[in-house]
Amino acid sequence: MKLTLPNIPLLSKRRCMRRTEPSRAYCDVVPTPSGNVLLVNYDSGECWWLHNTITDAHRQRYAEILKGDTVTTPTHIGVGNKAKLSSEDASRFTKLKAEIARVAVTSKALQASDTARFVAIIPAGTATGKINEFGLFNAAEDALVVNNCDATTGWSTNTDGVLVLDPVTFNEGTGSIKTTITGDGTTMTSFQHTTLAINATSYTESTASLQFWYYVDNVDSIDGATMSVQAWTGDPDYYYWTITPSTELSTGWNWISLKFSDALQSGSPDITVDNITEFHMTTTKDNAVVVVERLDHVRIFGTNGDMWARVEPPSEINKTQGSVVGVYWFLAMKEGGATVAYTAYTKQTLTVSTSAIGFTTAYMQPTGGAEAARQVIVHIREGGPINYTIDGTTVTSTVGMGPYYEGSVLVIDGAGNIANFRAILDSKAVASATLECTYLR
Repeated sequence: MKLTLPNIPLLSKRRCMRRTEPSRAYCDVVPTPSGNVLLVNYDSGECWWLHNTITDAHRQRYAEILKGDTVTTPTHIGVGNKAKLSSEDASRFTKLKAEIARVAVTSKALQASDTARFVAIIPAGTATGKINEFGLFNAAEDALVVNNCDATTGWSTNTDGVLVLDPVTFNEGTGSIKTTITGDGTTMTSFQHTTLAINATSYTESTASLQFWYYVDNVDSIDGATMSVQAWTGDPDYYYWTITPSTELSTGWNWISLKFSDALQSGSPDITVDNITEFHMTTTKDNAVVVVERLDHVRIFGTNGDMWARVEPPSEINKTQGSVVGVYWFLAMKEGGATVAYTAYTKQTLTVSTSAIGFTTAYMQPTGGAEAARQVIVHIREGGPINYTIDGTTVTSTVGMGPYYEGSVLVIDGAGNIANFRAILDSKAVASATLECTYLR
């Protein structure tokens, strides 16, 4: 069986070949589903079926959306470039390890008895570089660009370095800032901007991060002991972070995400009341070694919305500037442990006659903040038959679903359907009907 997905750009024409990974294929057709998240790298022609991990806080929300309840549904898919550690439990994550970008889904969730779908296309020029993680969110990203590095205006470098705009090698926008420096074994300024005026007062130290793309042509040529990044809020107040290249960086492009809560401080910087005024990056280079560095897309990033689920590709996706990656997220009731496990909490007996009757509010929505009913099982104990509706339509002896006779069992799912339930005797009825109703949540 092959799964056909709408609006997927054509893959290069290759014979479908299974590789050693059972969920991966090089193909011009989509392979048989073996998971609930399909990733397609249109640049390489690779595709993977994967199983997501649902975050602990949103297992019940998955069940709610699939039942048609009113919830804030996922609207965006986020992209990050860090894989989880073997000691980390992905179900406890509240955000991606290092989010690069977030893209709106291009189709609404399909509410059905067992499946909902979210689709996002990560376009050319977005999330360029190494991709190791994807997340499903119910809100857009909260990001503030400090400098897009598409011009050299305001930027400077060390006195024995050369700083230029590079319109060829970059990860976002139309260029990056490039420096070429001959090291002499001392600490040098790689990048410096002292005339920023960025209002970041809507962010907090506990949730915000400073993020940017950083490139080095040879990571072994810089000494991690003195590499630092500084965000100034006014002289002499600044946040600063140290980075160890040997363990935190690699040759080529690196996505740097630095939490303000982890920063050291000089003076009394406070992004909640002060603007970001300066950005500095300093490194120590080996003696007489020419080092090329690039900087791109400096921004402040804050947590926004809830991450419902997370997935990692089996191998790192290297997304080029012009390539496109498709994410097709199918949520099933039992996928990732989101099985609906209802618990009965009360019951009542209803008598149905020639006047329409619904469930009693006190049973559907208990007082005291208790959770409302998500399902009602109705057993027609005796009498009838009956008709019923759940869509707001007026039920009559000849209008509605039915007739349902003595001994029948009805299952009403979803808070909206439960609230709209109305029953009445069918025209064929000879006696009132007794309904035994069990409420679950």
